[in-house]
Formats: sequence, C-alpha cells, structure tokens
Amino acid sequence: MARLEFSAKFLSRIIRCCVSEPALIEMFYKHCDLTDALLHDERGIVSLESYRKFWELAQKEYNTPCPGFLLSEKSDISMVGIIGYLLQTCPDIKTTMEHLVQNLDLLTTVTDMKAYTSGNKYIVEIIPAPEFVINHPIEQRCEAEYIAYSMYFFARKLLRRDVQLFKMEMNFPEPAFSYIYEKKFRTNISYNHHVCRMFFYLDDVCAPLMTFDPALYQSFLNMVDAELQKVQREKSFTRDVQNVILKKIRENAIITVDSVAGALNLSVRNLQRMLTTENTTFIDLYNHTRKHMAIRLLETSKLTIKEISFLFGYNDISAFRKAFKRWTGQSPSYYRNDARVSVSMDTEKDKTE
Repeated sequence: MARLEFSAKFLSRIIRCCVSEPALIEMFYKHCDLTDALLHDERGIVSLESYRKFWELAQKEYNTPCPGFLLSEKSDISMVGIIGYLLQTCPDIKTTMEHLVQNLDLLTTVTDMKAYTSGNKYIVEIIPAPEFVINHPIEQRCEAEYIAYSMYFFARKLLRRDVQLFKMEMNFPEPAFSYIYEKKFRTNISYNHHVCRMFFYLDDVCAPLMTFDPALYQSFLNMVDAELQKVQREKSFTRDVQNVILKKIRENAIITVDSVAGALNLSVRNLQRMLTTENTTFIDLYNHTRKHMAIRLLETSKLTIKEISFLFGYNDISAFRKAFKRWTGQSPSYYRNDARVSVSMDTEKDKTE
C-alpha cells in the first residue's frame, strides 16, 4: 500500500490562505509538525497524521464541527500557487478543474480527484484514500466539505453570479448537523456513497472566467515559446532539464523535481547527479528559469507584479518579492522603474546623436 502523504509546502499554503494571524499560523505549523527544514525543502512531505492534526486543530480553534466551510470562506484560493496561475490563464472553471485534477497527485496521496462530463452535467469526484476514511472519518469529512465548498464558493465568486448545483453525494453518514450542508450547498444531498460527487451544470463551468485575460496568457505563451526555441538549440543535460521545466510552465503543470525526473525517465537521484556534473542543481536551474523570465516580463510587459507572481506559481505576491530581491538585490517594482528610466535615457541619447 502506498504511503499517504501531503506536500509540506502545499499544507503551509492552505494554512496561510485560511489563517491570517501570525501567532495562529505558528500554532498550526507547530501542531502539524511543519518545521523550518520541511518548509524550505521543495520535496518536503508530511504524514497523514500531520494532515489529520490540521483538521483536529481547525475544529478546536474555530469551535465548529464543520471547519471546512469556515476555512473555505476565509481563504483566498488565488494565493495557492498553481491555482492563482490557473485562474489567470484558464478560460473557464472546467479547464481550471481539469488541470487541478491532473496535478493533484503531485501534492498529496491522501485524496484523489476526477472530473468528467456526463450529458449536460459536469461531475467532480473527491476520492479519499480508504485508510483516511477508516481511521480518521471526522477529519476526512472536514476535508471533503473543505474541497467541495471551496469549488462551489469560488465558482460563484469567480463567475460573479449564482451557481446552482444539480445535486451532491457525500461519502460519509448523514451528520446530525446536515442542515448546515443543505444551507451551504443549496441542493439535494445524499449520504453514504463510495466517493463524494458534485454535479455542476455544464453551462456554468464552461462560462468565461472573469479573471481570464487572453492578452496576458498569449504574451506569456509567446515568451515561453521564445525561451523554448533558444534552449532547444543548445545541447546539454542542463538544457534538457530546462526544456522540460519550460514545457511544464507552458502546460500549467506543477513543477517538482519528481515530475521533471519522470518526464526524462530518470530517478530523482540520477537527475540530481547528472546536473551536479554540469555544476548546477535542480532548484538553482528552476529558480534561474523563473528569474530570467520574470525579468523579461518586468522589462517588456505591462503585466502587474501580482500577475507575474501568479504566472510563476508563487503562493502570494510577498513570496515573489522576496525571491526577486534575493535574485537581483532589488524589489520587482524598483527593478521595473530602474529599467524604464534606463530605456528612457537611451531613447533620449539616440535622439541627440
């Protein structure tokens, strides 16, 4: 049986999206065994027990049997790295959900998801691991309500109108407070199913997202394509890895050392060893790629710094600012202003010559 685990960074992002008070964030980190070493490790993972502790503390701290609903409403899903990126670059909710389903296995083995069309309905399945259901039924119910209500809540928020579900099926027994579920989802709900299912109307999930900016997406794709052409002209293992990174950026895919190694049919260990022979590491190469493209976007595009941070999968704009300052010694806004002044001075010099 595969070990049930959860990305430490992703759990940290969920906590930060749901909890705003610094002291409370630290309390969640400590309770869930999220150490500094884990948070700074791109491959850091936590056990099912740590994930269970998150829901245990959420119920206690917010004094509710249904913390999933409360945390959904408190959170800003656009902050969760890849999700913020998808909201900027996917034309509709259906496309966004499909990308999330494809990439969820890189974040957790605790829960799986499927999404598919059936007639005029779009069905999203939330499939928890049997071990999670059997050993931790209360925490699994909390997670199911969080995932389901997040999808429903943000579908309404992003479309800026009401979204009516056809029906819902839950994989747990009907709770004593089932009236809360009926009030929140405003649809018929049945219980004791094998998996959780949300039945959206297809017209709703195919409606254009208010956050989608075709011009933003196309300018970003053009830049990635130009980088791909440049990388593909050079022959080295480093360039092979960079090629995969760029393709995954283009495909809205989550980028980890595991996913890149898999695309090259290598183990993580062999990938790291081969990069070491070329005097680099995966994280250095990944950061170099993001740095290079972020600088180009700051210099040549009218995208806001927030939009650029989302495009590169940062969990919030402050994380991007910190990374950019570490790369260049300057904040993104200062760098952009400095670049514009330099261009203006060069233009004036050309006029006088």
